Amino acid sequence: MCSQSSAVPRQAVLRFTHQRSVGVYPGVRDEGLRSSDLFIDQFACLADEAAGLPATLEDYLSRPHVAVAASPDDRGEVDAALKALGHARRVTFTLPHWSVAPRIVRGTDFIVTAARRSLEARREDGLTLGAPPIDLAGISLVQVWHDRRDHDHGLRWLRNEIETEAQATP
Repeated sequence: MCSQSSAVPRQAVLRFTHQRSVGVYPGVRDEGLRSSDLFIDQFACLADEAAGLPATLEDYLSRPHVAVAASPDDRGEVDAALKALGHARRVTFTLPHWSVAPRIVRGTDFIVTAARRSLEARREDGLTLGAPPIDLAGISLVQVWHDRRDHDHGLRWLRNEIETEAQATP
């Protein structure tokens, strides 16, 4: 779950083609939209145990990376943080979703940096998970809906159930 362009869910919700949307949408809060934060996750690195986790920024930058992004042009928070430090990572693959990343990392020296909860859910034997060697802001998962749907009792119930479950899950 890495950042995605907020334009798609925003337009879908504003045009009523979606009753609500859940995701990582920086800047999605807009006129006509309501939102609630579900939880804040942290970034983590996933690597093959034999290759190990990068201990330093230099090690992190020397290794090939698997990026998780909605498009190859979307580099997100990790690359923005590295750019602010005057660095860039070497992205070898860009995946639209994190779920296949463990299979690509296994048996290689690749590193994937993504939301900790996502990586923990798919971690397999032979892979290791740990903190990245750079400071990264938390990842806020939100649900958004059109303010015209704010008083719909059924959708309010659904939003509350989603919020309760998301906050109860470690």
